[in-house]
Amino acid sequence: MPRHGVLVTVLCAVLVGACGIVAPASQSTLSPAASGLHPSASSVPTASSVPTASPVPTTSHTSTPTPTPLATPTQEWSVPVHVSDVLFWHLASAADDAGHLHVIGATRLPGRGLFYLTNASGTWTEEEITQPAAEGTDDDPTIGIDAEGRIWVTFRRWSIYEECGLGCSRDPSRIEDRYVTAHADGGWLKPISFGLTKYSNDLSLALDEDAVVGGTFEAAYVVAVHGTPQVRYATNDSGEWQDTFVAEGYDPDLAIGSDGEPRIALDTANGATSGLLAARVDGEWEIDSIRMGEDFDFDVETLLVDSIDQPVVVFSRFEEDAGYRSYLWVRESFDNMGEYPLADCIVEQAYLGPADLGVTDSVHGLCSVFDTEARDGIWYARVLDGIESMTRISDSVRVVADGFDAAQTLVGDANGTPHVFYATPYDDVEALMYAVGPTP
Repeated sequence: MPRHGVLVTVLCAVLVGACGIVAPASQSTLSPAASGLHPSASSVPTASSVPTASPVPTTSHTSTPTPTPLATPTQEWSVPVHVSDVLFWHLASAADDAGHLHVIGATRLPGRGLFYLTNASGTWTEEEITQPAAEGTDDDPTIGIDAEGRIWVTFRRWSIYEECGLGCSRDPSRIEDRYVTAHADGGWLKPISFGLTKYSNDLSLALDEDAVVGGTFEAAYVVAVHGTPQVRYATNDSGEWQDTFVAEGYDPDLAIGSDGEPRIALDTANGATSGLLAARVDGEWEIDSIRMGEDFDFDVETLLVDSIDQPVVVFSRFEEDAGYRSYLWVRESFDNMGEYPLADCIVEQAYLGPADLGVTDSVHGLCSVFDTEARDGIWYARVLDGIESMTRISDSVRVVADGFDAAQTLVGDANGTPHVFYATPYDDVEALMYAVGPTP
């Protein structure tokens, strides 16, 4: 897994190539060549064809940022603090090498774009960095930081967006495309289209942060072929999107190893009691079975890669005597596989601690629980030196009947210290909250 935790699952489109430039005229232009997207010349609109847009409203600070240290090691989780009055429905986060935190939030409100929050100046600041059409919205963000310290953000743009809940017979919403923008030279650049105008399910997108050319991305996604779901892999590292067939299945999660090679974990299409791990070796995909026994139905949640490129799969399953539990599946070699407990809940987000700790020493996860008042809230799960532990960070309500799960995101800094951001749409105050945990 990239060290800044850029893996996010998004629901959109099949990769088809071609780039166009849209977005606020007040922002600098993100050069396709500089970004690494390398669209063909015929696909890039001329300056006269780019629609004029109003400047993006911001609440950003104007003072010169000053570095802040990494979080002070503690033995307990901090009391959550209020960092924004904006109510977010999607969140993504990253930590840079100096320990500064960077958060992207999406409101899903008509005409509103993505918000960027950071503590790089020593205090929390926020600004709205994209601007969709008046009837549309920007959501489903990812965030990553490359080797040069540039911040990259991808997001899904809707040209028309309306909530379509229970009883909705026809959804009027329309996905426009998926876009990428970057923070460079002190400002946010105009978004560039990824060329994802056709829709698909289960796209897992990752920034290749050590790429020679910035803006190189890799993706795993699902298409249906004659009714059978197929996972495919795509990359734009050659300048144009190239994709290959991986395996039949769904719900892929993608990670890039230190060797630059992709790994994909996925659920199989022929039974819920097994999964697959695909690794590209010498240009070919090697497929390994993840099997936990016939008595359990399980779902792949997250794929991680440790410092020696060992794959670690976080999966969840329902057990009659214990409810939902999460485990780690580790392929130490093709002949040696291990299963390790992680948490008494479904861990959808996780990361590995610093490289020198090793996989069984430091694994960090985040999950929501909503079954009893005594357990409701946000929980942090950790395996440290082989010992499991769970800590409730907050009793914030995470879901309501027939409603959406509240947004939350987990990121680890260079010390392995966990940082959590979460929205509180169902509590007494609507806000974005932040808490920092103990350093391993």
